[in-house]
Amino acid sequence: MRSDDRKEKLRAIRDAGERAAARARVRHPHEDIHYRGVGVRRVRVLRAPSFERTVAWEVRELDDRLTLFRSHSPERDQYLLVDHMRFDAASDALRRVIAPLQKLSIPVCPSVPSVGFADGVTIEVVVDVGFTGEVRLSWQEDHAPAAWEELDRATRAMLAFFETTTPAEPPIGPENV
Repeated sequence: MRSDDRKEKLRAIRDAGERAAARARVRHPHEDIHYRGVGVRRVRVLRAPSFERTVAWEVRELDDRLTLFRSHSPERDQYLLVDHMRFDAASDALRRVIAPLQKLSIPVCPSVPSVGFADGVTIEVVVDVGFTGEVRLSWQEDHAPAAWEELDRATRAMLAFFETTTPAEPPIGPENV
């Protein structure tokens, strides 16, 4: 075996180990995941139902190609994430599904009725803008502020599309999502 081939093989083994460790580590949803080849997060849509597992979908970019990933909470009713499973979705389809976010113009502090929610489903959308900037908006499912109606529609369309995709790799552990 040539030296270059041996180095490449060792690098691939090391990269696979780093990716497996990153997928297995429990992390807060606001913490980005890092390993070679994961790319830059462009959009994340998180759905956190009371008493069920939190699920986060990410669209990431590497070399002008978009890829879809899904993480989930280790247990029910936890606001934590584990795994980072790649899903089959064409890059151009992902571009189309996230495109509405690029055209939105919404108030950051909309008027909202003064009601509270004890249980329900929290929806969170994170759009990365640049190396360290991001926009993070969250609301209760079916109770988005009126001024965010377009964002809510776009988010529902993204989630509907993401749910139609199939895993491109096996989960790292028990998968009950």
